[in-house]
Formats: sequence, C-alpha cells, structure tokens
Amino acid sequence: SSPLPCSRLPCHLACTSNRAPAMAQRGGHGFAASGDTFRQMAKPLADELIADLDREHSSEIDYLYNEQLQLRAELARVVQLMQKEVVPREKLMHELFEGMTTAFEHAMGHMDGHMKEYLQKHKEMSLSSFARREALINPMMDMEAGLNRIAEHLGHAAVRPDIQGWSAKGGSGGGGHQASPPRF
Repeated sequence: SSPLPCSRLPCHLACTSNRAPAMAQRGGHGFAASGDTFRQMAKPLADELIADLDREHSSEIDYLYNEQLQLRAELARVVQLMQKEVVPREKLMHELFEGMTTAFEHAMGHMDGHMKEYLQKHKEMSLSSFARREALINPMMDMEAGLNRIAEHLGHAAVRPDIQGWSAKGGSGGGGHQASPPRF
C-alpha cells in the first residue's frame, strides 16, 4: 500500500509520515529521536500544566473550604441568635397571648354573669314594679270613685237638722259652711 498524501492525514501524523522513510534510511533512529524530542519538549509543558492545575485545584479547595467556614460561622451565629433572642421572645409572646386570651375569657364570663344577673334583677324589678303598679291601679280607681262619690254628695245641699229651735250659727246653712281642718 502506498502512503497517504499528507493533506489527507491529520496534521501531526502527516508531518511524521513524510519524514518516516528518510529517517528510516538514516539508521532507524528517526522515530525514537523524534519521540525523545517530543518528550523533552512536552515534559516541562506537562509539568507546568500539572503545576498550574494543582495550584488552581488547591486555590479552589482553599476558597471552598474558607467559604464553608464562613457559612458555618454565619449559620452558628444565626442559630445562636435564634436560640437566645427569637425563641425566648416567641415563647413570651405566646405566654402573653395565652394570658390575654384567658383574661379575656374570664372577663367575658364575668361580664356575662353580671349582665345576666343585672338583666334578671332588672326583669324582676320590672315585673315587681308592674305588679305594684297593677296593685295600685285598683286602690287608685277606688279612691277616684270614692272622691267622685264624695264630690257628688258635696254637690247636694247640706241636710238641715230637723230639731226644734236649732239654727245654723254663723252662716246661711247652705254649702258655705267651712269645715274645721282635719286632726291627725
């Protein structure tokens, strides 16, 4: 088989394939010498690349480790703040809320009891007043009827005694007679 033209091979293979017959004619040391040269040139570059990668890796590791330490320190600070400040305040707030709820319920129960007692007392007083008023209506009506009867009787002429020799003293004897004030 004939060697491929240089343009159809990859660059690094094409270059060595054109030189291969010439190197082989010079004693067969062309490939070995070429490989040694590559290794000699590549070794410092490979060492530099590995050193750069190692530095970059170490730098990344250091950065990530320091970031982890910072995050842990911040998290520890937040946890301490929450435990020392927020949780006690939250507990106090819940205790206050429970106390206020209990006091409100107690006050509402107390007020409800007083309101029921007041309404019951007021209802009883109202019923009692109504009963007293009702009880006073009959005597009032009786008194009014009695006064009407008295007024009607006073509207009649005074009865003159039918006694011989009796005469009314000091007056005409007809309704103009003044009564003496009542004695109690």
